[in-house]
Amino acid sequence: MLGFKQKFYSHKLKTFSFQDYSRKIFYCNFHDIDIKNLVLQSYFKTNKIYELISNIYVYRFPPILNWPEGVYIDIPVDFIIAIRRMLEHSGELLLNNINELCFSLNTDYSSYGDKIIIIPLEYITGEYDKSLFLDTFAHELGHVLSEELLQNKIICKQVQAWHKIIKYYSMKSSNNLFYDPGISQLSLDKYQFEDYREFFSELYSQILNYYSDLTRHVCKIEFDEAQYAYLNVIDLLMNYVKPFSKRERLELIKNLNLS
Repeated sequence: MLGFKQKFYSHKLKTFSFQDYSRKIFYCNFHDIDIKNLVLQSYFKTNKIYELISNIYVYRFPPILNWPEGVYIDIPVDFIIAIRRMLEHSGELLLNNINELCFSLNTDYSSYGDKIIIIPLEYITGEYDKSLFLDTFAHELGHVLSEELLQNKIICKQVQAWHKIIKYYSMKSSNNLFYDPGISQLSLDKYQFEDYREFFSELYSQILNYYSDLTRHVCKIEFDEAQYAYLNVIDLLMNYVKPFSKRERLELIKNLNLS
């Protein structure tokens, strides 16, 4: 979903101590870090990620009256680490179109607009499956890429054409062919069916978080034209996102559940 930033700078609260994050990061156990990839990561990307994760705030929408000054909102460090990992798996074109990440106290849906990603704080503090946090943040990363990449009319028309083919065969077979990982109460396949931009953004999230399951789903599609269309969109997005391995994702979820 798209949202648009307003003048609410006076209503933001610092979320966490970056010094605490810096200490914790060395104890985060990712067994399959590729040192070569870290070396190849560009100077811009490294600094951009550092800038984003060290300036995360909580916003109050709308401003809460009589909010005590100096209130500290504690975001568990492992959520910040999860954000960092997702950004590391994202391309520079995407990162260049994010100016700020924030959580919101008063919204129940995530959004992206004016280069700011907004995630409900309740996804951290509430009784939600921690997969929802990863999937939601990744979905908004998909919107960031969608807003930039689909400005190119040639790419936009091609994505629309691929989406139209998958939609056509979904209607023809009376079976929604759009993949839904099934961890959300929302029927994500319906959103993808109705809107090619939602399809594009959600597919980004699925490539990052469920690549093996996604490709297995696509390979089972019986209609060759729909299958090829799906694979073409995946191939396009793979230029901008590197999938998590199942072990990486499980490690992130495990750490989030312990937070």
